Amino acid sequence: MATALIQLAYTRIHADHSGHPLVEVVNSTSYTVAPWVEELVKISSLLPAGLGFKVRPHEFSQE
Repeated sequence: MATALIQLAYTRIHADHSGHPLVEVVNSTSYTVAPWVEELVKISSLLPAGLGFKVRPHEFSQE
């Protein structure tokens, strides 16, 4: 859902600023920008888990 909202907002803003029709912008961004946005949203959902992971350096020591 977040990906769709981000892509919708980006394409509308880009169409307004560039003066190109929305259909043209959607066709262009669907294979240039959209894959990057989708992957960033997927990775961002893993970020809280990564920040919560704590490494215990003494756990694997040979002492």
